[in-house]
Amino acid sequence: MARELPQGAELTELSAHFNHLTLPRALRSRSALPEEHWARLVVLEGKMHLFLGDAAPPEVVTPQQPAIIPRETEFRIEQAGVPARFFLEYYHEPRLRDAKVLASLLGRGRAA
Repeated sequence: MARELPQGAELTELSAHFNHLTLPRALRSRSALPEEHWARLVVLEGKMHLFLGDAAPPEVVTPQQPAIIPRETEFRIEQAGVPARFFLEYYHEPRLRDAKVLASLLGRGRAA
C-alpha cells in the first residue's frame, strides 16, 4: 500500500480529534475516500489499527508511524486495545493548473 501522499497533494480538511471511545461508526465500517482524495491517520497517543482493502493483519498506527489511506481504497479503523487519541488529515491530489506542467509530466514538455 501507499506509504506517502502524492507529491503536491493539498491539505483540504482536518477531522475532529477522536479517542478510542469516540471512534465514529463511519470510520469503524468499511468505507472509501472519494476519487482524488487521500487521508493520513495521525495518532497522538496510544495506537490504532487500520485495515486497508482486504489486507490482514491491520497496520498498527502510532504517534511515530502515521498511516496513509489511498484514494478509492476501502478502509476501516479499530481501537488497538489501549487508550488512544487520533485525527485524520484529508488531502486532494495535485490539481494541474498549468498546461506546461501537465505537458512536462506527460513527457511532452521537451524543448524543441
